[in-house]
Amino acid sequence: MTSIDTYWLRASTALVGILLGMAPLHAIELFVAAVGPSLCGGPDGSIYVDVVGGLPPFTVTWYDAGGEVFQESSSSVANLALEGLYPGVYSLTVVDSQMDMASTGPIEVVIDGAVNLAIQAIATCPGEPPIAVVNMFENGIVDIWGPDVIDSSQQLDECGQFTYRALMFPGYGSYPLQFEDQNGCILDAWVGLNGPETLPVMQVVDVAGSCSNGASGSITMSFGGFGLYPQVVTRLKNSAGEVVAGGCSQTGIEPAGFIGTPYTFTGLAPGNYWVHVSGQTFNFDFTDWYDYQCRDSIQVLVPALPGDCGVVSGRVFMDNNSNCATNTSENNVPATVVRLEPGPYFGNTNSSGQYSVQVPYGTYEVFAEHPVLEQSCPVVQVVQQAVNNNVHVPMEVGAQLDMQVTMSDGAARPGFEYQVAVQVNNLTADAAGTVSLMLEHDALLGLVFATPAPTTTAGNVLTWTGADFSFTNAFQSRTVQLRFQVPPDVGLLGTDLLTTATVSTSNTDADLPNNSYLLQRTITGAYDPNDKLATTSTGNTNAWLLGADEWIDYTIRFQNTGTDTAFNVVITDTLPANLDPGSIVMGAASHTFSWELRDSGTLKFYFPNIQLPDSNINEPRSHGFVGFRIRPRLPLLPGDEISNIANIFFDFNPPVITEPSVLVAEFSTSIGQGSTTSPRQLNLLPNPATDLLTVTSNTGIISIRIVAADGREVLRSNLRTSSARVDVNNLMSGAYLLIADLTNGTTARERFIKN
Repeated sequence: MTSIDTYWLRASTALVGILLGMAPLHAIELFVAAVGPSLCGGPDGSIYVDVVGGLPPFTVTWYDAGGEVFQESSSSVANLALEGLYPGVYSLTVVDSQMDMASTGPIEVVIDGAVNLAIQAIATCPGEPPIAVVNMFENGIVDIWGPDVIDSSQQLDECGQFTYRALMFPGYGSYPLQFEDQNGCILDAWVGLNGPETLPVMQVVDVAGSCSNGASGSITMSFGGFGLYPQVVTRLKNSAGEVVAGGCSQTGIEPAGFIGTPYTFTGLAPGNYWVHVSGQTFNFDFTDWYDYQCRDSIQVLVPALPGDCGVVSGRVFMDNNSNCATNTSENNVPATVVRLEPGPYFGNTNSSGQYSVQVPYGTYEVFAEHPVLEQSCPVVQVVQQAVNNNVHVPMEVGAQLDMQVTMSDGAARPGFEYQVAVQVNNLTADAAGTVSLMLEHDALLGLVFATPAPTTTAGNVLTWTGADFSFTNAFQSRTVQLRFQVPPDVGLLGTDLLTTATVSTSNTDADLPNNSYLLQRTITGAYDPNDKLATTSTGNTNAWLLGADEWIDYTIRFQNTGTDTAFNVVITDTLPANLDPGSIVMGAASHTFSWELRDSGTLKFYFPNIQLPDSNINEPRSHGFVGFRIRPRLPLLPGDEISNIANIFFDFNPPVITEPSVLVAEFSTSIGQGSTTSPRQLNLLPNPATDLLTVTSNTGIISIRIVAADGREVLRSNLRTSSARVDVNNLMSGAYLLIADLTNGTTARERFIKN
C-alpha cells in the first residue's frame, strides 16, 4: 500500500470515528506560543509553536506569505521555533509519523523599534551615583547612550575581554536609553535603578587550618542582616589579589542563595585571604570608578598545620545491596559521628551524609557511630596525600523503625515567657507511617504560641499529626517551637514545671523508651542568662549515679544582653576526656542551627543570621538555647568529676564563658538532689516504668501521692517503710510526679515516666 493509500485509509478511519462520536486517535493541534518582532526591519523576528498530540517524528514545513516553502525540517520535539525572520506573514504545516496533519493560520512578524534590554544595575552605597552595565555582545549591541547618562566607558572583565559598557546616572529611577545594533538599527530601551544597596553583615564563623603540604583549609562565613541581597556577590581573593572563588568565567557567589546558612570556601592553602562582597554582579574591574562600588571585606588567615596531613572525606550511606560500595539510589545518613582510629579524630555528617576529617599522614580505620545503625563493612584508609582521600562508610540495612523525641528549654521565671523546643527524628530509613506528637505541658503554664500550630488542643494537651506533620522520607526530622507564659507569682519560685512529649507511629517502632521525653524545669528568680546545665538520665543535676545513670542531657542557654541585635551566635564546647564524642545525639534548639564535631572532641554550634534582639528591645526574644545528649567514657570511679563549659560568641565580641557544669560520680546512697544544697531523699527505679515502680528513701516514707502533669492526683497510699513497690500498670503513658511525706517531717518530690 502506498503512503497516499495509507493516508486516505487513516483519514477514512478518522471520519468514521467522528461519525460515531469518537475523537480521532493521535489528532494534532498547533498553538502559537510567542511571536517576536523584527527590530528595525532586520532579521530578528521569531515564531514559537507548540505541538499537542501526534506521534513524533514530525515533518515541519514553514511557508511565506506567497505560499512558497520557506523552510522544511524534521523534529522529534513538540516545541518548534523559527528564528531570524524579516517582517512578513508566515504559516506552518506539521505532519506526524502516522500521517496526521495540522496547519496554522497566517502568523505576522511585525516591525518594532523598541526592546526591553537586559541592563544590570550595580549596587552603590548611599550618596553615590548609581551604575548600570550592559553586555555589549547581547543583541549585537555596538553602542549605547542616553540623555541622562553622565559618564560611559567600556570596562575590562576578569577574563581579559572588553565586553561591558558601564553607565553612570545622576540618581535612582527609570531612564530612557538608545542603542545601535550590529545592523545599524537605532533602538529604544530603558533602565530601572533601585537603591541604594545595603550590604549584608559578614562574619567569620569558622576557619580550618590547611595541611602545609596541600590545600585543605576552609573558611566558613555567615551573611546576615535584614532582607535579601540579590544584587550582592561574594568573591574570595588571596594575598596577591587573585580571585580564587567567584572569579573569571564565574558569576560570583550570590548571598541571596544562602542568607541564614553558613557558606564554606574549601580547598584553601595556608595564607591570608580577603572575603569580598560588593554590588559588582558582573566580573569586571571598575578601573576609575571602583571607589563608587558599595563593598565590604574581611581578612582571614588560614593557618598552616604542622607536619604532613590530609583530609579524609566521603559520605555515610545505607548499603542496600550489601556490596560495600556506594550507589546513587542509596540513602545518605545524616547527623552521624565519624571516628578515625588511631587518634581518635572525629567528624560528623551533614544533612547530605557528607563528612570531612583532617588527620596526620598514616593508616586509619573509619567508623560511623550511629545510635541505631551498624556499620556493614570495615573501612581502612591510608592517608599519604593532602586531598582526594575519598572514603565512604556503608551501614547495614534492616534496622527497624526507630523514632526519637527530645526536648530543650530556656529559663522559667515568674511573669516571663518560658520557651520549649521539641525535636522529633526518624533515626532510620524505614517509613514511619502516620505519626502523632502529643505534648502535655504543666497546668501552671499558659500557651502563648506554637510553631507549627498543633492539630488539636485539649486543655494542656497539644497534638500534631496528619499531613502537616508527615514523616515520608528516610531520616526525617521535625522541630516544634513553643512559648508559654509563667504566672507572675513569686510564690512559684522553686516549683518544678513538668512537660512531656510522646511520639507514636502507625508502623511498629523498635525502641519505645526514646519515644517519650520528660522535661523538668524549676522556676527560678535571678539567674545567669548564659549557662550550661547538665541533667543525668535519673534526673540528677550535680551527681552521676554509678550503676544507674546512662547518659547526660546538656542544655546551653544564652541571652543577648548587649545594646544591639546579634546577627550570628557561635558556641564552642571542648568536651572533657571522660565524655565520649562518638555517643552524641543532637537535641532541640530555640533557633535554626547546624553543628560540627572535629579534632579529638570539639563540638561547635552555628546560629547564622539568628538576628537575636538585645534584651533592652525585646527581652522574651533575646534568649536562645541548644541541647544535646552524650554518654561518659566508662568506667567512672566515685569522686570523678565530669566538668564542662561552653564558649558563647555573639558576633565579633569576645566569648561569654559559662560557669562549669559539674557532675560528681557517686553511689546511689549519697546522690545529690537537683540542687547542690539538699540531698536526694527519694530514688525511683526503673525510670521509665512499665508496671512496678520501686520507691526507696534513706528516711522513712509515711505516704505517697502520684500526680499527673495536668495536676490530677491519680494514686495515693499510706505507708510506713523505707522501700515500697508501687503498681503503676493502670496509669496512662506519660509523665508523673511522685510526692512522698517522710518521717523527718519533710516532703520529697521525684518525677518519672510511665511507658
